[in-house]
Amino acid sequence: MSLQVSAVEKAGSKTSKAEARVDAIVGEAFDVQKFVENFEVLVAEVGGTRHLKGLVLELAIRGRMSTQRGADESAAVLLARLRSERLAARGSNSKATAPLEPPFSVPPSWAWARLDHLWRSITDGDHQPPPKSERGIPFLTIGNLSRRKLDFTSTRYVPDTYFDSLDELRVPRQGDLLYTVVGSYGIPLVVDTEQPFCVQRHVAILKPLPSTDVAFLRRLMESDFVYQQAQGAATGIAQPTVGLGMLRNFVVPVPPLEEQKRIVARVDQLMARIDDLEARQTKKREVSARFTKASLETLTTAEGPEEFDAAWKRVVENWDTILDEAEKATDLRKAVIEMAVRGHLVPGRPDDGQAPGFVAADEAPYLLPRGWRWGRLETLASHIVDCLHATPRYTSSGLPAIRTADVVPGRMLLDQARTIDEDQFRERIQRLEPKCGDIFYSREGERLGIAACVPAGVRVCLSQRMMQIRPKEPLFSPYIMWAMNSRFVYSQAVHDTGGSTSPHINMKDIRRFLLPVPPVAQQKRIVAKVEHLMKLCDDLEAKMRRAEDRASRLVEAVVREMVA
Repeated sequence: MSLQVSAVEKAGSKTSKAEARVDAIVGEAFDVQKFVENFEVLVAEVGGTRHLKGLVLELAIRGRMSTQRGADESAAVLLARLRSERLAARGSNSKATAPLEPPFSVPPSWAWARLDHLWRSITDGDHQPPPKSERGIPFLTIGNLSRRKLDFTSTRYVPDTYFDSLDELRVPRQGDLLYTVVGSYGIPLVVDTEQPFCVQRHVAILKPLPSTDVAFLRRLMESDFVYQQAQGAATGIAQPTVGLGMLRNFVVPVPPLEEQKRIVARVDQLMARIDDLEARQTKKREVSARFTKASLETLTTAEGPEEFDAAWKRVVENWDTILDEAEKATDLRKAVIEMAVRGHLVPGRPDDGQAPGFVAADEAPYLLPRGWRWGRLETLASHIVDCLHATPRYTSSGLPAIRTADVVPGRMLLDQARTIDEDQFRERIQRLEPKCGDIFYSREGERLGIAACVPAGVRVCLSQRMMQIRPKEPLFSPYIMWAMNSRFVYSQAVHDTGGSTSPHINMKDIRRFLLPVPPVAQQKRIVAKVEHLMKLCDDLEAKMRRAEDRASRLVEAVVREMVA
């Protein structure tokens, strides 16, 4: 039965259509409204809801997500009122601050301010280790805030007497803003409960003034613009810390108070849409992953031509669902290999004859096509050689010593292989000097069970955890190599592995591997078809990764447009 390559090629055109749709939406001139209205298309075609949230906040804090109205009280008037409220709350000893330089342009009715100018106080939790108690008042750490909401599960407690002794400014109240400043710094959230609690000193407490719009400032503190200031202010390596003095001096844009409320309403609406999109996409990915797995498993385990035809028809009819992201190209490669070693990829011919006579085994795990035979690796190979059990002394230049990291199914990654000198090379090839067509196979570690042929025109040797196989004539070495990469052979390898921290296959078990072996003429046709399909998979994966990368590049382009 022959695989219809057109179905694989069909998927390659999907990404170019996606790029065209995105370009049509965004256009040469950036239009916020057009961009917002087409969230669904942008996410569906290029992915990346995580990018959209950041972009919405950037648009919002630059005045691109709201309209300016002449009837609004200006931000300058708002700041003057906040100053009066601040002086009334703190007294007349508020420190003067140096003039600030606006980082980017904002609408004329907006203004710039230090973060400290917008709050009654910016402090943190008590710096003394709190006494422990079996019950009492919850004591929250950054871990209780890490999911951007107050989490009162698994909390510590402090006695009521300790809580009552705390300065009022160090006790969070409903409507305050909390902001993490140590370790996982940069997480803002609004206190939305009347339940009394206190926090560790790793959490800043921002208490509002009467004219402070906490909801707007929470969104502002979520923006990448503010987070970058936190990154620039953080000191320390093990536990980077944003000092309160630095936090108070963050520079922030301030819209008119009424516009702040409109911005919050718009941002909340868009964030809800993004969350809904994200939930739908997650569900779609889960369903798609299950469908892909089931479809490919049905395809690769088909027992006869009719069952295979039905399975392949289902794959072709649902191609866009089965292969909708780059990672699934790996599943397609595995399916191609599995179809190859089961005789589904290339039809046999009357003149193919039989598999070589020395190919014979006493087991038959599944029914093979006419002319095929089961063979154990030890009967298919003239040589099966293990590596030297010693790590080479690598040099800055020389001859490649192939490690497990240097092989992927069907290919050696020679450009990344480490090298050794000529003397070590000769020592490592004493058992068998590799030649073109020999198979290197990883037999230990995380990358166990991967095979690749030695290409023509190179001198290579085995590094640790690798072994070398030389198939007998007239077997076609690349076919044996692809069979070694099949799911069927890998299942034998996994079954026979020993060791937990570094799983490995014993040489005697590798020698007993069962492989399906077709007639030699068919082996060559199978390899030609496999390599053609692998090239299509590589191209398809590259195109899909470019499409997936468009989300981040799109955000960068939009931000550049905004800043220009």
